[in-house]
Amino acid sequence: MGVYDTVKEVLAADGGVEFVKVAMRPGMPQGCGVVGPRRVPVVTLPGNPVSSFVSFHVFVLPALRAMAGLDPLEDGGFEAVAGAAWPKVVGRAEMTRVVVEDGVARPSGGQGSHMLGALAEATALAVVPAEADGVREGDRLHCFPLLGRDRARG
Repeated sequence: MGVYDTVKEVLAADGGVEFVKVAMRPGMPQGCGVVGPRRVPVVTLPGNPVSSFVSFHVFVLPALRAMAGLDPLEDGGFEAVAGAAWPKVVGRAEMTRVVVEDGVARPSGGQGSHMLGALAEATALAVVPAEADGVREGDRLHCFPLLGRDRARG
């Protein structure tokens, strides 16, 4: 979503794709709209691999469910208890990559959007609301399993 973003430049040229920043971490830059005379729907994802992966789970999967006639909100979500405390940025919802074992969620490693190792270990995303200043051990968290991770609920 930077100044030299060629994808943004090309897709925004006909006015059919809008690019916005959402209050989510990782995955702040997003884009969607339609392109071409047939108005083909397009969703753009952030260029960072972790941001792209998280954005796919948060935005694209619900859209695909809806297009398939399924409930877009049925994401297999479940509750887990935080097994550790961790900080977060206030003002943005945070999708923390976690490992859930026996109903207890712990961060899967470093949460930087460039840290693929933590993503590889994660079994679920824990949704930490924008207004929270962090997670305290024992907090109840809404989690949803990562695609293809049958062990998400632990």
